[in-house]
Amino acid sequence: MKVLILTGIFPPDIGGPATQLGYLIPDLMKRGFKISVLTFGNSERSSDLPREVGAPAYPVKKISKKIPQPWRNILYILKALKMSFGFQAVYVWDLYTAGFSGFLIKKLFPKKKFIVRFAGDSAWEKARGEEKISENLTQFIEKKYSFSIEFRKGLRKKIMTSADAVVAVSYFLEGVAEKIGVKKERLKMIYNSVDFLFENKEEALRKPGTFAKPDFKGINLISASRLVPWKGQKILIEIMPYLIERHKNIRLWIIGDGPEFSNLKSQISNLKVEKNVFLLGRISHQELFEYMRAGDIFLLNTDYEGLSHQILEAFYLGIPVITTSVCSNSELIENEKSGFLVGYNNKEEFKRTISSLIENPELKALFVKNAKTKLANFKWERLVEETAALLRSL
Repeated sequence: MKVLILTGIFPPDIGGPATQLGYLIPDLMKRGFKISVLTFGNSERSSDLPREVGAPAYPVKKISKKIPQPWRNILYILKALKMSFGFQAVYVWDLYTAGFSGFLIKKLFPKKKFIVRFAGDSAWEKARGEEKISENLTQFIEKKYSFSIEFRKGLRKKIMTSADAVVAVSYFLEGVAEKIGVKKERLKMIYNSVDFLFENKEEALRKPGTFAKPDFKGINLISASRLVPWKGQKILIEIMPYLIERHKNIRLWIIGDGPEFSNLKSQISNLKVEKNVFLLGRISHQELFEYMRAGDIFLLNTDYEGLSHQILEAFYLGIPVITTSVCSNSELIENEKSGFLVGYNNKEEFKRTISSLIENPELKALFVKNAKTKLANFKWERLVEETAALLRSL
């Protein structure tokens, strides 16, 4: 079966979809699929990209990011239409230009199979990122907004409901897709995985990094996510004066970048906690894993998660997790057994649960042990096999 994958990001870009595709494609090719990729990149030239030595190569076509909008998107759509000839299926990995391109291909060539990967509501993320709304995802689906927001909601609905199959990465998002209007029989839930990041890499991860390691003395809290308002880093910083007074030698390391970086930096300065709170920006996966392995507690104060890779990585690396009881987080964590689930932006609950883990090492060990057992539901081989089975069934 020949499959055309349309995506906005792809290796060497950084990001969950790019990383996962870089590993998924060769594993699908080993199962008999022929695959080509269209993405945006720093070069207009195509390339044949193998994942590793001995892995099969496959064509990757790129639309240069240097081309100004809207011409870049127009060229992407035209290239997708041209490339679709000879392919039985089109698998899109985002609902922006890639999703619309797949939608057009399906309309022009109805016999081609059209699959959408649904890892998040792009209409909600864009509106929330532009600070045009304050509602969470569930409220967003039910409420009416301005013409521009409703247009985006309508477009993502058109794309998703036109698909032969929609792959949701959690049961939560499967329910969201159904509320958007996707028929239940066209929905397939396939959990994401992170174990492919660690396979055959344990020795490498144990080796010293090439970067200057921080002073990991005392108690170290780790938080990693994009720096956007709904990820709630502001609240984690706000509770640090209390935690410093109670636990003395305690630090918070915030990993990631995004539009909130300067606001968080100013907040740290205003609270005079520069010696205890550190904004690290974007770092490599190896650096992230070393921080997490050396950390004591992983914190994620989030109002939205399709399925958190960071929580799965924390499970794998053996650091206990405190996060919010929103969206798919309850699919990963059983409260007070494999981690703590607290209210979004609930400062008192974060203070209580952080202190509880610091003062109760037996509870930390229990959370880590129970979290490891959850990883059985998020195996890479299962993801690959279920993806291959879905493609063959269409």
